[in-house]
Amino acid sequence: MKKRSEHYCQAMAERFGSNGKSLANLVMAIASYTDAKSTVEYSLSPLYNYQYSSIGKLFERLLKVDKGDISTFSGLVESFIKDFNPQFSGIIKTQLDTLPVYKPHSPTHPDRSAVYKPNLTIQGNKPVEVGYNISSLNQGFDIKWSIPLSLKRVPIQDKSIKVGQQQLITFLKTIDQEHCFVVNTGDSSYGCAGFLSQLYEYENLVNIVRLKNRNIYDYSPQGDTNGANKIYGKVYNLRRLQEKSNRKNPKTKELTIPKTSIFEKQPDAIDHYFVKTHKGRQVKVELKLFHQMSMRSQNGNNMKHKVFDVVVVDYLDTETLKPIHQKPIYLAVCGKKRMILPCWMPTKSIMDIVTTLSLIIGL
Repeated sequence: MKKRSEHYCQAMAERFGSNGKSLANLVMAIASYTDAKSTVEYSLSPLYNYQYSSIGKLFERLLKVDKGDISTFSGLVESFIKDFNPQFSGIIKTQLDTLPVYKPHSPTHPDRSAVYKPNLTIQGNKPVEVGYNISSLNQGFDIKWSIPLSLKRVPIQDKSIKVGQQQLITFLKTIDQEHCFVVNTGDSSYGCAGFLSQLYEYENLVNIVRLKNRNIYDYSPQGDTNGANKIYGKVYNLRRLQEKSNRKNPKTKELTIPKTSIFEKQPDAIDHYFVKTHKGRQVKVELKLFHQMSMRSQNGNNMKHKVFDVVVVDYLDTETLKPIHQKPIYLAVCGKKRMILPCWMPTKSIMDIVTTLSLIIGL
């Protein structure tokens, strides 16, 4: 990790010339000094070896070279990241997430809106703050290292999943279509038809996203129904057998009659492995795989014939074999070539993907 960080900063110093050393110092400060509440406070980091005024002067020099064009500087940064990236073939792991930036005291800042912020202080207050969202596409590696491929601000009139969708499509156009295969992970906000439907057509992409409180269906196409061809089979709800369903009718807002639990369906494969928590407790991780599942289309986003696999991840006590958490993790593996992933052969590959997603959703 240390050697890779040194290599990264050295490459940055070489690429940006006389400004490279200051920029590398700033990058190290941003990565390590989490207490900073403004850009200038990064100069307080022990890793930043210059005066606080040098940060403003640094960007003044950088933008002066590009005649004040921020897009030119952004393109130079993206070019540096791509050149530094050591992986040019094989399975590329990416992570897509939306991050809130809080700007409650910036009245002149354009396009501010209400963004999510956990409320841990005043009971009854809504978990919101004034600011804006950033859509981040990162590339992860087997070691504890990731690099940002794309950072985009989410406009008020747009949805974060649509911005992330375009970031992923743009990235797919830059890689070798024959020798690269992208496995992208995301949290439950991306587990919907609005995100998955348009990306399904890309041959070299598989999305692994978390699902929450939704109905899924067996994919069961039939053409002899004396009407429209039938696509959806039996419906299942993502909940435990004893768990109550909180799904409401969108019109009446009343609780709907719960559908059959996914745990009543016979899985196509079952596997498990053991892990230890940071406190030394041994936990059994049970994986149940369901092939050929589907979800309903929504708001014009067509999910007909766009099937996916579902992996149910449950953490069990090794002695009692009872679930540790109230709810398991439901993962959708969506993509035309999802079956060629090595995760369907060795268990370790499934563990890698589950671990990657767990880092994003904070398990």
